Amino acid sequence: MRNQIIAIIKEALESRQEFFTREQEIQIYLADYLNRKNLFDNVYLEYHIPSNSLVNYPWKDSNNIYIDIVMKRKKSLIL
Repeated sequence: MRNQIIAIIKEALESRQEFFTREQEIQIYLADYLNRKNLFDNVYLEYHIPSNSLVNYPWKDSNNIYIDIVMKRKKSLIL
């Protein structure tokens, strides 16, 4: 699945004609592209995970983790 996601992201970025000016533009563009592929049940932006839920998370001073894009498919998260 990982190689398929990388291929989809490459395809999305290669088809883009304009420059991105902010990280948020890239996130929204990729989330929309991934969503339109209909391979995932849902696509989330800035997915929240409490840092205390990860055993070996290296930055202990952070209470919250936000993952840029998370795709959900058949009850399993693909990060």
